[in-house]
Amino acid sequence: MRRGRNSLGRLILLVGLGAALIAGCGTSGPATAGPATAGPATSPAAASAASATPASAAPGGSNAPASSRPVGAYSLTLPAGWRSVQMGSNYAAIAAAYNAVNLRFATSLASQLLALPKSASTYAYDESDATVRSGALVAVTVTEVVLPATVTLDAFSTEIGRQVSLLVETPIQPVRIQTASGPADQYAYQAPLSTSAAGTEVAAITQVLVVAPGRGYVLTFGTAPTRAATDAPVFARIASSFALTP
Repeated sequence: MRRGRNSLGRLILLVGLGAALIAGCGTSGPATAGPATAGPATSPAAASAASATPASAAPGGSNAPASSRPVGAYSLTLPAGWRSVQMGSNYAAIAAAYNAVNLRFATSLASQLLALPKSASTYAYDESDATVRSGALVAVTVTEVVLPATVTLDAFSTEIGRQVSLLVETPIQPVRIQTASGPADQYAYQAPLSTSAAGTEVAAITQVLVVAPGRGYVLTFGTAPTRAATDAPVFARIASSFALTP
């Protein structure tokens, strides 16, 4: 499945906007901020800025303390055949290594890697021979956002879910699941990525939200709609292995 450069950025933008809106509300209940634009009209620069927005106002107007948790303070167990990419490495070279095997896969991987926002702390993908040769890019991105310490999973999930619903133009309800670090909310939906003369490209997305005091984690899994049923159990195993570390 070929993906446009802005596709992942658009999904990550939802996380940044949700975090920024919750931070502005400073509430432990459902966020009540007005809708924000999340779509092709938003530039990659704005998406990056939104995803990096720190916590702002806490109840009473005082600044909320920044999370004391370091970036990447968690672990994930990846299946055999998956590769984790070091953040900030030579993304173009990593993708180019697949040119001779499947140019479509290499192009999709390069586009997605180069679109990673600063808030991304993990990127991993299925590099098994069968998947690469099929041209399908099956991947997970973990992003982190600083939140006021009062923000709960319910509040974070409510706002992210609202933003996703705006994108896909239909209400999306979460499913409460368990990870190695406790409860999480999972959203599964299909999202438009790009439109061309050939039609609108769609991806099957699964997002898992985890909240620790002062920090939100979003695991965004992507695959082709035709592979969604096959990849869902793999995504579930990866998500359930998510464990916060000291």
